[in-house]
Amino acid sequence: AIHAFHACRNLASCTFPNQLQTIGNSAFIYNQKLEAITLPNSLTTIGANAFESCDALKTITLGNGLTSNNLTTIAADAFKSCTAVSDIYCYFDPTNLIWATTGNQNFKAGKETKCHVASSAYNKWYTLATNGNKFSAVNVTFVGDLGTTLTGEGTVNNPYLLWSASDLVMISDKFKSDIA
Repeated sequence: AIHAFHACRNLASCTFPNQLQTIGNSAFIYNQKLEAITLPNSLTTIGANAFESCDALKTITLGNGLTSNNLTTIAADAFKSCTAVSDIYCYFDPTNLIWATTGNQNFKAGKETKCHVASSAYNKWYTLATNGNKFSAVNVTFVGDLGTTLTGEGTVNNPYLLWSASDLVMISDKFKSDIA
């Protein structure tokens, strides 16, 4: 909904339901404690100014790499003034994505924010980001460093998601130090 969590300055985390399709305009604007977001594959639209001025936001994950992603629109200034964001993980094919061209005020200056994409899709992301018609003005540097293995043993598009023939295990940031 529009302005759903506007200025909820103490909101430190948010779990988005798997059926979520739209994050409305200015939904999380001026949130000062939200540090990371993982948006579900069902999401189709991130509204204008949805996460504007979320000062603590450092990591954005779009999709999970296990099923297709439906994201088609990241509206104008969806992440405006989110200058602490260092990493964005994009687990989907960007062919149908429109990332609004008013993105120059998003993220860190000088394209220091890294947008991690699957190595197999890097050329597509890079081409769409540099040819001027999709999202060339978005202030990120694309890095093709995510794996693409979806079956068998190995890593699945997320450095903390381990795949084996028998199970999937999600290791949260909270437990990383326990296994390091």
